[in-house]
This record gives sequence, C-alpha cells and structure tokens, in this order.
Amino acid sequence: MTAPAEEPQGPAVPPELVVVAESMLALAAWEEATLAAVAPLRAQITALTRTLAALWVKLFGDLDARVEPATDTGPAAAVDGTADDDAPVVRRDPRLDQVIAAAVDGLDAVDHRVSSTLTERARGAAHLSAERTAVELDEFRAWVTDVDITLPDLPDPADLDLGEVIPGVLDVLDDNLRAQLDRAADRARQLAEADAEQASWDSFVDVLAQAQHAATSAERAARWSTTAAADHGTTAVVQAATVAPADGSGAFSGSLADWVERMWIAERDACVHCLAMAGALTEGGSYPVPESSFGVPTLAVWPEDSLLWGPPRHPNCRCRSCAWLGQLPGYVGPDLPSVLRREAERSILSGWRVATEREPIRLAAARHLLANSAGQPASVRDRARKAIARGAFDVFPREPPRAVTT
Repeated sequence: MTAPAEEPQGPAVPPELVVVAESMLALAAWEEATLAAVAPLRAQITALTRTLAALWVKLFGDLDARVEPATDTGPAAAVDGTADDDAPVVRRDPRLDQVIAAAVDGLDAVDHRVSSTLTERARGAAHLSAERTAVELDEFRAWVTDVDITLPDLPDPADLDLGEVIPGVLDVLDDNLRAQLDRAADRARQLAEADAEQASWDSFVDVLAQAQHAATSAERAARWSTTAAADHGTTAVVQAATVAPADGSGAFSGSLADWVERMWIAERDACVHCLAMAGALTEGGSYPVPESSFGVPTLAVWPEDSLLWGPPRHPNCRCRSCAWLGQLPGYVGPDLPSVLRREAERSILSGWRVATEREPIRLAAARHLLANSAGQPASVRDRARKAIARGAFDVFPREPPRAVTT
C-alpha cells in the first residue's frame, strides 16, 4: 500500500507568535540601548542632586530654608552718581555662592558623551533585525515546496552600512547634550545675580530639571536610532531578496520578488498614529501614509516632504517592520495584516495607551472608529461607548480579579 503524500508543512511556530517574539527582541534592544546610554547620564545628575541637597542642608539647616539677602548701610552709589554713606547695601549670603559654585562645577563635570554607545547599540539592532529577517526568508524557501524559490545572496549583517540611517541624530548628539548642560550651569550662575531676591532650594531644583532635559534628549535619541537601525536591517535583507539580477534577465525565476513586502507592526499600547499604520504593507518600497489616524490629524512625515520608508514614525516610536511573505496557496483564513489592523482597532476602543498620550486623543479616536467601523466584537464596542460617555477609559492594564476568600 502506498503511503499518501504528505501535505507541505508550514512553519512550526504560528506567524502571530513569531511576531510577538520578534517584537520582544526589538523592544529588548530598544530598552538596552536606552539603559546603556542614558542610565549613566541620569545617575550622574541624580548624584549631583544629592550632593547639592546635602550641601544645602549642611549650610542652611533644611531644604525648606529660604535665604534672605543681608542688608546693611555702607558706601553705595546714589542715583545721581554721588556717594551716599547711609544708603542700604544688599549683600548676598556667601553660603549661597558655595552652592552655586558646586552646581556649576558638578554640571561641568558630567560626562555627556553617549553617541559612541548608541552607535554601537544601533548597529547591534540592525544586525539582529537583518539576521532574523534572513532566517524568515530562508525558512520560507524551505517549506514552500510548490514554488521554485531562488533566494539571492543576502547581505552579511556585519556589512550593513548605517551611515545614512543615524548620523543626523548621533553625529551632533554629544554637542547638543553639552549645550543643554551648559544652559543649566548658566541658570545656576544667574542665581548669583539676583542679589535682592530670596534664594531657596527650589531655585536649584529648576537648575537640575534643566540638566535632566539632556538625559531626556539622550533617551529620545536612543529610541530613535535603535528603531531606525532595526528597520534598516530588515529593509536591506528584503531589498536583496527582491532585486532583479544584475545580468538584466529580469526578476529571478520563481524568486521572492512577487512575495516579499515589508509590514508595519505596532505595539498594543502604541499611539494612535502608529496604530493607524498597523498591518500596512509597503508600496514601491515606502509605506502609504493614512489621511488621518482614526480621525485624529495624522503626523507629518519627517524629514519634511519625504516618503515614509519605515519606523520610527516619531522620536519615541516602538514600531518595527518585518518581511511579509503573503499567504500560502489554499489558505482561506484571515491574513496577518488584517489581524494586526483588527487588534489596532481593539486597542483604540479599549483605551490601551501609554501615559504620554492624552486620554482625550484616544477617546476621539474611539468615537471616530465606532462611527466608521463595525469589525469589533459587541463587548468591545459597548465598553468603548461607556468610556466615551463618562470621559475616561478603565485603568490599563486592568488588574486581574482578586480571589474571594471565605
């Protein structure tokens, strides 16, 4: 008896789980770059804050103390330029000068150089993304048996050129951070010029907050450069898999040219602009930009007047792209792009968001989606209507129900 021919087997891991795993790797690289570059900078500013606070308490007793300017009589210039020995003279407390000097010296000593670390992390993100995309394409070729797939030589991740991806941010980052720290030091020096005003610890809190802006800028650069580099790695491999051979013979015979596109993947709690891109496929190498993000005016593409080649959509974007290889012949279920778009709509209607996105924006998007789409379960839509009615979504992530004990 002849054994029946085996059906072609798909990948061992379902595509949706691959997406989750790849997203976890991308976010891990994103967070690792942020920690490696920004954590030391923030630690220095935190240490300076503690040093200045300890000095203030030592000199003035506690952080609530206010330093009154000392007033006495002595030689002073009258308004008309003549000497007036009885005119009051305001003298700054010399203890305040000690705190100002410590603040200025501490800010000058902060090591702000993070660009080399971020460049290294960005390169690692690009390599990881390129390697994973190459593995996906190779696996695709292995288990699609009814199509003759010829995969061209893919680029070695170590040879990826990031020169056009990250220089606009990282080449000037160190100088920008130093300038922000210098502005904080200048703000401290200005406290010495306010002779007739009260001085308090709050004045130095403002100085240190200015210094923290430098760390925030470094954090934004870490996220942007890592995301851009990762997308560059994916794009390089996809382009190599779809380019026609150099001999001018046209597309590869049975190549991936008609199969491979790039697909946009957004996080569940991404902003409305990124969720509007979820499941989008490239057209001619770039992504189509929606006219609106669920009714919210869409973000302009940066740089101005350029095409949207891939993530990041904005400086704090956590999105990524992956190779999309289409559906297997005979498959009739929902495709992954449709699933991603459906889950993006669920996120909008459920109010899942990060704290940096204002809730009214998500409520407006949910209101627009309810009026223009009917693809979500009734329970999800009802929950969104209730949230819109009361002007707020439930707390996210929702807490699991507590066990009832008797």
